[in-house]
This record gives sequence, C-alpha cells and structure tokens, in this order.
Amino acid sequence: MFNENKSIAIVFNGEIWNFKELKEELHGKGHKFKSNTDTEVIIHGYEEYQEKICEKLDGMFAFAVYDKKNKKLFLARDKIGKKPLYYYFNGKKFIFSSEIKSILLHNVERNISYQALSDYLTLRHPSGDETLFEKIKRLSPGSYAVLKNKKLEIKKYWKFPQFTNKNSASTKKLDNLISGAVKKRLMSDVPIGVFLSGGLDSSTLVAYLSKFSKNIKTFSIGFGDKTDETKYARIVAEKFKTEHKEIISGKNILKLLPEVIYHMDEPLADPSSAPTYLLAKEVSKYVKVIIAGDGGDEVFG
Repeated sequence: MFNENKSIAIVFNGEIWNFKELKEELHGKGHKFKSNTDTEVIIHGYEEYQEKICEKLDGMFAFAVYDKKNKKLFLARDKIGKKPLYYYFNGKKFIFSSEIKSILLHNVERNISYQALSDYLTLRHPSGDETLFEKIKRLSPGSYAVLKNKKLEIKKYWKFPQFTNKNSASTKKLDNLISGAVKKRLMSDVPIGVFLSGGLDSSTLVAYLSKFSKNIKTFSIGFGDKTDETKYARIVAEKFKTEHKEIISGKNILKLLPEVIYHMDEPLADPSSAPTYLLAKEVSKYVKVIIAGDGGDEVFG
C-alpha cells in the first residue's frame, strides 16, 4: 500500500488491534484516509512519528516501509516476535522476507551457523538474531532496522518489563487483562476458531470468549491412544456450547516432518508441531483465524 503521493510504500503482515484509536489520533493531526485498514494507519503513523510509530502499535506485526524521499528502508517486528522477519545483508545486497525460503531463491551463501545449531541442540530453538543459515538473520522481537546509504542500523524499541513485586498482581487485575486481550483479538472480519486441547490455556480462552461470542467454533486433535486428550476438550466444548470438531490422526504423522520443517523454515524441537500442522490444515477449511493458548505455560510458570 502507498500514501497519497506514493512517496511511502509498505508491505505488512499482521494485525494492529488499536488501529481505530490511532486512526482517530492521526485524523486529528490532519491525515486523510482512503481505506478502513490497519495497514494505512501504519503508513500515516510513520509519516507522523517516523520510527517511534512502533511504540504506539498494539498488535502482532512484521512490516517494511520504504521512504522514497529519504531513500530509507524501515523494518519492524512486534514486541515479542509473533510475526517472523528475516533478512540477508552483505554490504551491497539486502533481502528481507517473512520466510527464509524466499531469501534462498536468491544467490546467497548457505553455510550452517554453528552457533545457531548449538543453541538448537541445547535450547530446542536458535536464539537471538541467529538462524540455522550463517548469513541469514532474524530481526529480534521488539526491534526495528533502518537501511540507509548501504548501512544497516538495528535498535530495540521495547524490552520485557522487570518484575520486582511478586504481590502486585491481583486476580481481578489478571481477569481484566485476559478479558481485554481476548476481546481485542475478535476484531477480525473473517470467522474465528479456537484450538481446544482441554488443557488450562485453551479452556481458559474458550471461557473468556464465551463472554463476547455465542458462536464459538472449537477444534481438537486426537490420536486414538492413551495420549488422547479429546475427552477433556469435549467437556469444555459441552460446557460452553461450542460448535466442536475433532480430528483423529493416524500413526503416520511423522511422515509430515519434512513438510512441517519446510513451512517453518528451520528445525524447531516442538513435539506438537506436526499434530498442530495437521490440525491447522484441516481447520483452514472452516475458519481463517485461530486463537490458541500458546505461551500460557511460560507466562504462568
């Protein structure tokens, strides 16, 4: 998308949940809009605030803005890195993408990063800005990059807050935070579903969603053996009267691994990645947006 005189262009992947408030703010500063998209809000936000626009965005995003007047490329990634953003830079050629595989379509070095490999074998995923390809980097979460005059500068615009007082959180405050987080994710203009395992994270999401929506679609995957948790998901689905669908996977799920790794661009030692991929493949026939409980275990210890 472009601004009015086509001096600024953007490519954008993600969703900005506070775009309506930002649009109103920018309207007050004289900006005119031709669409109702969150994409255009980033363009006008960049015109008004330059790199500081990142601090104002509440959402998940990876984007690149080209500023023709200043001959500047500006890339940014959301606070915790929900959306991927990779780049290759050898001092002359700069390539960026949301997927490594599209960078590999170009003539770039394909050497293994032994630091990333070590991290993967130790931590189950590469850390920092490293990828398994030595010359291909990822833009770190909460960071932006500016390419100008063949120089690349990377800066952090957000860091995790330091938690000091263990008693500062109350159940009421937590309730409001989760409720607000769920509600703002319902602004999608396409049907929404939930990955429901029957565990604490996804069950909590369904409970909160039931406050705002009466037409919840839930999806579970089972394996027909002792690891099968579909009975717990069924209890939650019945409790909140969701439109529930179960997918039963066969024993040949490991055959999917090459396909899963292809789509993920790098190895990720997550045993749920293959069943999640299978589930997503099936669920995409019914809904285009899924809410999931990933991160709950890490946040709540």
